[in-house]
Amino acid sequence: MLKTIFNDIILKRMFKNASVLFGGQSIAGLMGLISLSLAARTLGAEKLGIFALIQSYVIIIDRLMNFQCWQAVIKFGADFLKQDKKRDFKSLAKFCTILDAATAAIGTFTAIAIIYILGRWKGWQQQTVYAAIAYSFWILFDLRGTATGLLRLFSKFRLISAAMITAAFLKLILAVLAYMFSGDLLMFVVIWVVAGIVESAFLLVAGWRQVYKETGDNFLKAKLSAIAKNKTIWKFVLSTNLNQSVRLASREMDVLITGAILGAAATGIYKIARQFAWVLVQLIEPISQVIYPELAHLAAEKRFSDMKHVITKTAAVTGSISVLVWLGSIVFGKWILNIAAGVEYTQAWSVMIIFMFALVIWGFAFCLPAGLLAIGRAGKVLLVEIIGFVVFLPALYLLLVNIGVTGAAVAQVIYFTICSLFMFLFFVKYISMAEKSFSSEEDNFKKE
Repeated sequence: MLKTIFNDIILKRMFKNASVLFGGQSIAGLMGLISLSLAARTLGAEKLGIFALIQSYVIIIDRLMNFQCWQAVIKFGADFLKQDKKRDFKSLAKFCTILDAATAAIGTFTAIAIIYILGRWKGWQQQTVYAAIAYSFWILFDLRGTATGLLRLFSKFRLISAAMITAAFLKLILAVLAYMFSGDLLMFVVIWVVAGIVESAFLLVAGWRQVYKETGDNFLKAKLSAIAKNKTIWKFVLSTNLNQSVRLASREMDVLITGAILGAAATGIYKIARQFAWVLVQLIEPISQVIYPELAHLAAEKRFSDMKHVITKTAAVTGSISVLVWLGSIVFGKWILNIAAGVEYTQAWSVMIIFMFALVIWGFAFCLPAGLLAIGRAGKVLLVEIIGFVVFLPALYLLLVNIGVTGAAVAQVIYFTICSLFMFLFFVKYISMAEKSFSSEEDNFKKE
């Protein structure tokens, strides 16, 4: 398998870029875990649970309101660059940037309004309300979507890694200071928000500079009329936005529902288990980020057989890595939790192992949504996410009520199994349709 990868130009380039991102995410992820461990030791399980609930709430509002146009930037950007339509490419970048900014502003206002109303209605403590409002401003500055998409499109993954490491290092330094001075909930919220702002600013500057280098012009001066009236782009953007919203809701709603049913202390346990299990996603995520631009370029060139080859080989590698990490966590996970977070959180081990098994399933299937998006089937990705979410919510509730915090992890296994199965079925169907359509076009062209 490794020999095949190193002999394949596309796979070789993809895994090289992935290794750059992996290095950045590994360093940033390690610093992030240390920062969270410091927060856990400083705040205790109950306040950490409140912190987790606030964080999940803000992320859900952000994903529901923020369009996150990076997928459209890569899909249609690859098409425009292939056709040498630089004017349309600049218009696309400006269009997506404006959408990011507008929806971020609306999301911030919505998050603060809901917190203010709920806080007064439920009689929350002032510190909790202030902390939630402060974290809501993270949405206003979360403008990284288009900029990240531009950097991925041009394979500037070193800059993305640099942004992650810079933000994580700042968060760690501030978390150490907060730990030394026994910081409160609001202090840790501010630290997370400041780190997020720094990362977004870094990516914005890097992304805009890259467009200038590629086109020789400031894309913010481009006209929007052609792009704004393009129904295909609007349909794709709306579908991917809804897809992201449903996906993030399903992956963050578990924390909120766990808190509502089991309380803040159990949520703190689940947050720790979830965070450590998510290390597996951080191993896969670099490949996820590099494979979509590659698939988009291949789709623009109608190289569908190469797309299937890349997806098959990549899934085999990431799935194997996922299994090995999961087995290692079964052996060493409890010891790692004890060292990193403290004896108070050792009981999170069994939850972490079950949650990580769900991510092992996804490790074999994560390439499929990127493949569907690359061939313009964003609606099918959305449909799968909706199906998974509709099954996930009642399963989560029933499992939490009957078996406690472990139920949240079991619900994730159900969710990822359903999504993986349907993604596979849809990809097989629509990649075959794309191949047949292209073959028909070639035959007609030869006859002419």
